[in-house]
Amino acid sequence: MKIIRGQKYSKDVYVYGIEVFISNVLNVLAIFIISCLLSDVVMGLMFLLVFCPLRVFTGGYHAKTYGKCFMVGNVSFLMVYGLNAFLWDKIPVEFVWCIFTVMSLYILDRAPIIHPLQEVNERVQRRSHRLAKYLLGVDAIILLLLSFGNRRLMGMVFWTIGLVAVFMIISKSSRQRDVV
Repeated sequence: MKIIRGQKYSKDVYVYGIEVFISNVLNVLAIFIISCLLSDVVMGLMFLLVFCPLRVFTGGYHAKTYGKCFMVGNVSFLMVYGLNAFLWDKIPVEFVWCIFTVMSLYILDRAPIIHPLQEVNERVQRRSHRLAKYLLGVDAIILLLLSFGNRRLMGMVFWTIGLVAVFMIISKSSRQRDVV
């Protein structure tokens, strides 16, 4: 066992960290490749730029295997992309801002959602909450700027934030079922 800053870590912790890193890199690459195949790299990059940081600090649903995580990540991107493509022109900007406000309030109230098997101290939880708040602020600014120029990209940001909120809701409800 290695000692880092007073804590002992076994080889399993390092192996797990490398597995998670590889899984995340493969997910990001797959979404990038899918967006290339859709000839819409900008949308894929916007999804990744909004989803990845916000998801890290809010927590939420976790698949039980790396394969399921890979599938959920890619299917989620395709769903967000599809929702944006088919519904975005039909949604008034005022409605978007109302729903964005509700989603943001939910995320701010619940973040971070801690997985029952994670050991996360209170300091880290407060830091994650604070960073989620800052990221939502940045996302709000991005939404505002895009509302003047590129409503399609604005939609991608909107639906992506909604996906983060959905993952948080799913995590809460599945944990409640496990307890009952």
